Formats: sequence, C-alpha cells, structure tokens
Amino acid sequence: MIKLNSIIIVAILLLFPVEVFSCVVDPPEYSIDYQIMLKQAKSIYLGRAILKKLVDKKITTTFKVIESIRGESVETLQITYPGSEYDPVSMKLYMYDFNLHKDKNFWEKDSTGRMGFLLDCRPSVSFRLGYAYLIFPEFASSAKAMEIINDTSDKWYRRVKEASVKEASKK
Repeated sequence: MIKLNSIIIVAILLLFPVEVFSCVVDPPEYSIDYQIMLKQAKSIYLGRAILKKLVDKKITTTFKVIESIRGESVETLQITYPGSEYDPVSMKLYMYDFNLHKDKNFWEKDSTGRMGFLLDCRPSVSFRLGYAYLIFPEFASSAKAMEIINDTSDKWYRRVKEASVKEASKK
C-alpha cells in the first residue's frame, strides 16, 4: 500500500512543471545583509526610470542617473528582469517605499525590500516610469537592491550616502 501511495504522489507531482517546485526558499543572495552590500558595492546609483522595453519576456528599464553615489559616473543605466512586472497585483507590491524607509520591518529583516522572486527563483521587481530608485547593480538579486527613493530625506538613501562617504575616506 505504501508503494502505491508513493507512486500516486510521484505521478501527481509529474503533472506540474518543475518551476513550481524549484524555489521553495529564497536564494541566499536575496537576504544578504545590507551592511555587506554597503561595504562591498563597487557602484551605487540614484536613477529615475525613463524608458521600458519588453523583449523576449524580459523588461529592460533605462534609468537617467541622477547621482553616482559610488563607482563610475554614467549618464544612463539599464536593468533587465523577467517580464512579470506588468502583473497588476505585483505592481502594487513593488511600489512601496517603507514610509521613506523609516519602517522598522525594512531594517529588521535582510529579506525585506521591494525585490521578489518568481517560482523558478529568478528575481522580479517592477519600476514605474518617473520614479527614482537607489540601484546596487552588483546585488541585483538582493531584496534591498532596487528601492524606491521618493525624497532625499529617505532613511535608506541617507544611510547609503553616509556609508559611501565613510568608505571613500578610508581609501
């Protein structure tokens, strides 16, 4: 009887695409400590989303760089993610700035941020044209890598700026 139950369970599981089961837990890079991000990031930008293109189920967003906080100065920057961002439910989840990042939940958990993951473990985030974002290109799969910045009084923006000044003074 146990063999028959096992066979039935396996048969049922085979009915679903493998992607359904492939991302049971968040990938480790998703929950990286923000202090590690601040120390290791070679480039950090504040950019405004100005253009979006959907090609082959991927959305490339172009940003006008407002400020190069760390790294090479560039005028524009492009970020590409899976094309799931046009889902209306996802859009609402991704458009939150954690009350200018004063919300304690943002700071207490490394896995709290705008970034999400699809069932196949690909990172997913949405950008709204005209909005500004704090972008950590090397940590594109981290929860805190693409946060909305609505104002320069934003706590996350200020923390990143302070950390970058400290890192620059060590060199």
